[in-house]
Amino acid sequence: MINLEILAKYVAAAKQQNREAFTFLFNQTKDYTYNIALSLLSDAQEAQDIVQEVYLRVWLRLPELREDRSFLRWLHTITFNISQDHLRQRIQEQNALDSAVQDVILQKNTFDEWFLTAWKHETICDMVQALPDVQREAIQLFYFQNRTVGEIAVIQNCSINTVKSRLFYARNTLQKLIEDEEKRTGEMHLSPTVIALTSVLMLPMLPVTLPHAESVRILMAVFAAAESLNDGVSFAPIFEEQDAAGPQSPVHRFLHTIRRRWMIRVHSGTVIALAAVVICAAAGLVFYGKWTERQKLAGIPAGQVQLQDTAVAELNPGQTQVTAEFVQQTAPKVLAQGQCGDSAQFMLTEDGVLTIAGSGKVGLEDSWRWTALQRGEDQSIFAIEDLDPYRDLVKEIIVEDGITEIGYAAFARSNVETVSLPDSCTRVASGAFFACRSLKALELPPHVVNIEDCVLKECTALQTLVVSEDAQYIGSEAFADCFELQEIIFRGNALREIGSSAFCNLPALKSLRLPDSVEKIMSGAIDSTGLDVLDLSNLKNTVIDGSGIRDCNALKTLLLPEHMDKVGSTTVYNCPNLTTVVIGSDARAIAKKAFHNAALTEITIPAAVSSIAVGAFAGNQHLTAIYVDDDNPYFCDVDGVLFNRSMDTIYAYPRGRTETSYILPESVRTVAGQAFAQNRSLVTLVVPGDIKVLEHQALLQLQSLTGLYFQSALPEIWADGAISECDRMMIHCSPSISDVTGNSWTAPDGSTFSIKMINFSKS
Repeated sequence: MINLEILAKYVAAAKQQNREAFTFLFNQTKDYTYNIALSLLSDAQEAQDIVQEVYLRVWLRLPELREDRSFLRWLHTITFNISQDHLRQRIQEQNALDSAVQDVILQKNTFDEWFLTAWKHETICDMVQALPDVQREAIQLFYFQNRTVGEIAVIQNCSINTVKSRLFYARNTLQKLIEDEEKRTGEMHLSPTVIALTSVLMLPMLPVTLPHAESVRILMAVFAAAESLNDGVSFAPIFEEQDAAGPQSPVHRFLHTIRRRWMIRVHSGTVIALAAVVICAAAGLVFYGKWTERQKLAGIPAGQVQLQDTAVAELNPGQTQVTAEFVQQTAPKVLAQGQCGDSAQFMLTEDGVLTIAGSGKVGLEDSWRWTALQRGEDQSIFAIEDLDPYRDLVKEIIVEDGITEIGYAAFARSNVETVSLPDSCTRVASGAFFACRSLKALELPPHVVNIEDCVLKECTALQTLVVSEDAQYIGSEAFADCFELQEIIFRGNALREIGSSAFCNLPALKSLRLPDSVEKIMSGAIDSTGLDVLDLSNLKNTVIDGSGIRDCNALKTLLLPEHMDKVGSTTVYNCPNLTTVVIGSDARAIAKKAFHNAALTEITIPAAVSSIAVGAFAGNQHLTAIYVDDDNPYFCDVDGVLFNRSMDTIYAYPRGRTETSYILPESVRTVAGQAFAQNRSLVTLVVPGDIKVLEHQALLQLQSLTGLYFQSALPEIWADGAISECDRMMIHCSPSISDVTGNSWTAPDGSTFSIKMINFSKS
């Protein structure tokens, strides 16, 4: 854990260009910086490059930091901004690639320009086309169509591990092709070929710390580059070709990395070198001017400082002390301060930074009053008289180490844009950030176990959320109505339960990968999202409550957990565009209306299923076929119609089938409840064998059915309501059936049907 007090003392020393103090800061915070960059970019190599860029900027701009205790927040801001710049650069490069391809198709360039662009585009195509068929298809689906591994497994009819293997070998092959192309041409081609191919080769990795060797390399490069900026070292040799051994000095290594990564190959090296010298010299002058000006204001000779902490002072003994006047001049003005908890204090400065320090809980309320919050009653710390006038001014909240709890609605309805929470915080109570409509990103502290109700509800600008690694429970409506939320990152694998409406009304959420530890998904937990694919196949021992996946209009593909024992009633409710569902191999039971109002046209029953409820597929009006795994010992299908394995019971005739007539197999003795339900095309149904049992609602709401033909005998057991709401139906039977006389017949349940005798042998 980073000690902010000690850190502040080293910051003061590093401001005076003290290398040892800066090295200490780097070692204490490099992993923090690296993990921020990694969480935003999901690319280990690029995150390392960002760390290098961040600390170079920190070294150059550290004298501008007004409050030493704010170093960690300042570092976070720099890292976030640089990472966002890289993300924007990715988009620009992708747009440049798209534009280049469009130029070939739409524009009339000169022959040379057309040939160059076309060659680059063809190089990409040729390299991908050189892959084996299954690898090429996997690459195209994963990288160019943004399909998930689970969805590719469905498309390629293989396991998820097989897809991962195909992607692995494809990337290795492409990497070799790129290396061969470099050797053949003698250079790397930046755009569009390299951009496209490196994006194909780059699978996100998620390490949690920065390797030691990389730390040393980055620190050396930072010092070397900073020395170059301050001492006016010429940059021209950096852009010249190096010998086979590569760059020799740290500064050469730093800038050679930049050249290789962003410039690849520079043909007009002299022009770029001169531009680099001018830019760096200007930056050096600006830095030196600001630095010496601050030294003069403080009344200190340049390069000298004395630290009050003796352990730090040993780094550079004999330096003079920073004056109190200098600290006072550079510190932002305090607008309000006071208590915001029994042992917690707040301080708001004119730059919009609200700092919370002390210990224990932040907040005024001891109980969760959701109805009061809905009525607009203020439960937040902004109800404090001294703080209330500045509610709209607060843009940043820094909660310092020592605070253990963010209380009920503590920061609700504020304009805060960024929040920093300490590792000491173990609880973020219900409604803590309710309706913070300017908050764009939040990382919950690692030791928060329960993410409580409505904690981020109506944070309409929130785009990125990092869930704590110890989180075991996500409460009701925890992230509901976060309209811009695009990414939810789960740090750990401890999550057990997701509460009702936790992920509700998230139209911008296009991907969701839950930890495989999830055991229960409550009703409406995934509700009205922008997901078109939901892959839950990695989950273990999971129960999904009724309507657990609800009103997801964009959802097209659903992969249920492999180890889910039962597909419960209305597991999926009202997802009208859901066309593909893969049931986990361990499923043993399918409940009533399991996939209510989904657009399924066909579905496959796994081998382990031993129980299918009455009306399991009654809510699927587009379903035309129900297939059964050949290894299932309990059920089978005949041309998409569901029977038991012995073929003496029919369980489901899909309601989306378009045939006008159907003849039951002669072996059938029982028509199960709702076996024929709500089909709109069936006109005639023929029963050639001796039906023994017609269960409740066996024939239900068959609007077009006009003729039910019993060729042998009427059923022995006619359950109450066996035939229901089949208003146009007439029973046809043989004259040999002795218990039928006249033009009507009363069934054992009291229902009366029109009846017509027919000689089947002559018909």
